[in-house]
Amino acid sequence: MSTREQVERIGWVQENKQGLPPGIKLLLAFLIGLAVLSPAILGLYWELILPK
Repeated sequence: MSTREQVERIGWVQENKQGLPPGIKLLLAFLIGLAVLSPAILGLYWELILPK
């Protein structure tokens, strides 16, 4: 294998390790935040809004 092939291979591998696009990260952050906060929101609803 020549040096040029090694450099091209390394560049290709690094190019694929960029991660998720920002829009997908934002959507995942929103969904995870909603999942974490939903018990607190439901607890407030149960205590404050529902008639006693």
